[in-house]
Amino acid sequence: MTGPFIRPANLRVKPLRDNERARVEAALSKRFLTTGLVPEIVDQPGKKPKTEDEKRKNRLSKALSAYTVSHLCQVPEHDGIASLVDGEEDNGIDAIHLTGDTVYLVQAKYKRGEPDRDEDIHPFVQGVRDLLDGNYENF
Repeated sequence: MTGPFIRPANLRVKPLRDNERARVEAALSKRFLTTGLVPEIVDQPGKKPKTEDEKRKNRLSKALSAYTVSHLCQVPEHDGIASLVDGEEDNGIDAIHLTGDTVYLVQAKYKRGEPDRDEDIHPFVQGVRDLLDGNYENF
């Protein structure tokens, strides 16, 4: 599977308004963060420590991935958590879930700004290509 990623011309994604973002964040926090389903982020020895804001965004991104799996696949939230691919070398894939003969691949980022920038999408597309091509050394 080679060639450039070509975005469909009709793909339009609008950023959330502040009140919408606040509701999403509150729901993710209540369901995944305060319950401990998504654990606290611990700084790794030898790496630059993350700010509290970076840690929170990272946890919210994981919660969003887990919620996406649990909602789309109609499975319990702990199954969404179990689908998370944790680590910096995930090749753009944040969650993998199998249902029957269907594989769900999820990439989610919780951040402000335009949600559909190519630099956010490219690592996921490349990760899917590597997975389909059997290039597992990239994970």
